[in-house]
Amino acid sequence: MQNQSTFSGAPELISYKALRLFIGVLGILLPIALLVFSRVNGCTTVLDSISHYYYSRVGDLFVGIIFTFATFLIAYRGYTKEDKLDAIVTTIGGLAAMCLVLVPTSNIDAARHGSCCELFQLNEANGRRDFQIAFHFGSAAVFLLSMSFMSFFQFPRSFKEKRKSNTMLAKDKWLFWTYKLCGVLVLLAIISAGLASKYEWHFGGVHAVLVFEWVALYAFALPWILKSKIGFLQD
Repeated sequence: MQNQSTFSGAPELISYKALRLFIGVLGILLPIALLVFSRVNGCTTVLDSISHYYYSRVGDLFVGIIFTFATFLIAYRGYTKEDKLDAIVTTIGGLAAMCLVLVPTSNIDAARHGSCCELFQLNEANGRRDFQIAFHFGSAAVFLLSMSFMSFFQFPRSFKEKRKSNTMLAKDKWLFWTYKLCGVLVLLAIISAGLASKYEWHFGGVHAVLVFEWVALYAFALPWILKSKIGFLQD
């Protein structure tokens, strides 16, 4: 595999750095934007998961961010034209992100969260609810697993030659293990969210699913921001 620096003058790689930054920033902003603007629009309670904001007054914001995010992932092509794995993984992740919006989760519990949080409901009769939730959670899992894979396996590849020659600097080692750790955290957050959904775990008045989703988003967003090579991270 050719080193990325070989292509540093190529305009498409400059745009790929921007794509990495945008993907990371959108992951950071998504839960914050939903909570803030939901409160601005009168929903003073915290919903059970990020996906439940689809039914709220900030549903358009949720859909817009997810589809923008998915488009960036599908457009991303990675290190070189010869290496297709990055493109395959991010395309799968982007399509899964679209699917989790196209097939939303179950309706908001208006009795618990207040009718002011709910903008509309979908018909969940005739067994549709079980399939809907399973497909939605499956799409979310595929999306996050693809991000975990990118962080744990793909991003650390840039240090392959340095590791072989034992020439990694302190910054290189920090980045390498940060990518690895974030990949593991995303995986653990997915498992924890599934358990929290099944057993109805709560942290205070907040559903644990929302907490673990937030952890997963930040754990995958950080590597993308670091990989954008901004500021002190520039080669």
